[in-house]
Amino acid sequence: MSGARPTGPGCAVDELRLPPGLAGLGPLAGFVAKLADAAGLGEALAYRLRLAADELVTNAVCHGRAQRPIQVCGGIDGDRVWLRIRDEGRRFDPRAHVGRPLAPAASGTRDGDPVGGFGIFLAMRSVDEFDYKYIDGANQCTLTVYRD
Repeated sequence: MSGARPTGPGCAVDELRLPPGLAGLGPLAGFVAKLADAAGLGEALAYRLRLAADELVTNAVCHGRAQRPIQVCGGIDGDRVWLRIRDEGRRFDPRAHVGRPLAPAASGTRDGDPVGGFGIFLAMRSVDEFDYKYIDGANQCTLTVYRD
């Protein structure tokens, strides 16, 4: 990522501010592609990182009702490539929902639970490490993949 400089806390490569709404998914894809290229990630690892990032940003917009820009930063640390997504939507720890059974889409519910959870499942399964923190009124998810 030529010309990139640290611009946020712990951001070793670059930072991106996405507008609230799904229009930010295009710039997010470009950001992840640049980071993956700078890190020398293969196609499969780059896809996994992008999938997880897409799912988390979509979740923040559609379910967390993020009304302010979503901050994304990323970096390369040895054999680790990480991406941090910070949103000021409703507090939501994705790790608390991974073990819940998914409701079948055809019926709409299963035992009264709403349909959903598959995006979170995909995001967390797509990366090697997933971390969540709630800091200063914001959700902060850190996604990490290991280079081959």
